[in-house]
Parts: sequence; C-alpha cells; structure tokens
Amino acid sequence: MKMYRVLAALLCAVSGSALARDDAAIAVPDLIAKPQAYIGELVVVRGIRCVDPGGAGFLCAAVVGDKALRIDALVLGPFTTVPIAERLTKRCKGASALDRAECRVDIALTPTSFEKAAGSGGPDAVTVVHAAEIEMYTPRKR
Repeated sequence: MKMYRVLAALLCAVSGSALARDDAAIAVPDLIAKPQAYIGELVVVRGIRCVDPGGAGFLCAAVVGDKALRIDALVLGPFTTVPIAERLTKRCKGASALDRAECRVDIALTPTSFEKAAGSGGPDAVTVVHAAEIEMYTPRKR
C-alpha cells in the first residue's frame, strides 16, 4: 500500500509539473490557427470553460473574435480533482453552462485529431479538437 501512495504522489507531481510548464501552454488563437501542429503533443490551455454536456465525454469551448474553439474529450484524466469533477456533475452540466464563470479551468490534453466546421464566422469558423483524455485543474492565477 505504501508503494501505491508513493507512485500516486509521483504521478501527481509529474502531471502537476506538466500543467505548470509554460512551454506546454498555448493560447486559444494558436490552437485555432494551427491545430495540426499540436496533434500528439501535450498542450495546456489556461482559463477555458469546460462542461459535461450530458452523454459521453466532456466539452470545452472558447471564442476569439469570429472564430471558435471546441475541445471534445472522451474521459477525465486521473489527476482531475474531486471538486472539479463534482462541479461537472452539478453547476457545469450541460452545454448551456459554458457561460458560467465557475466552469473556467486550466486543461492539459494531447490532441488526437481535429476538424474545421462551419459556424457563424464562415465555413471554417469552428475548430474542433479531439482528445481521448483531458485533465482539468483550478485556473492558475494570472
């Protein structure tokens, strides 16, 4: 049991340090402009709003000008804290909760694919990034 705790603490430290790495942090406009550059790479997006839309997976979204970013992930990672997971089942449940301030988190993910979709800003106004797993953390203070 002691070895399990040591391993869990080590994994938490590694994951937390990945989130703290400024070299992994990317701005939403960069992910919208060049999603292909981040496929298979660990990325951190700070201060994005995420919800449990109902059904399978998790949804994060941001808007910059007339362009939008949508991140679809299948599962929460093991380092997402219990308070954030609980918030996803209550206050941040459903796509309509994306406008709530308490649904803002920092995320870490490894994009697996992307697509451009039509939106109100034109034919490629929405960039949809897919990931198998997403970690959510309390937003870092600026």
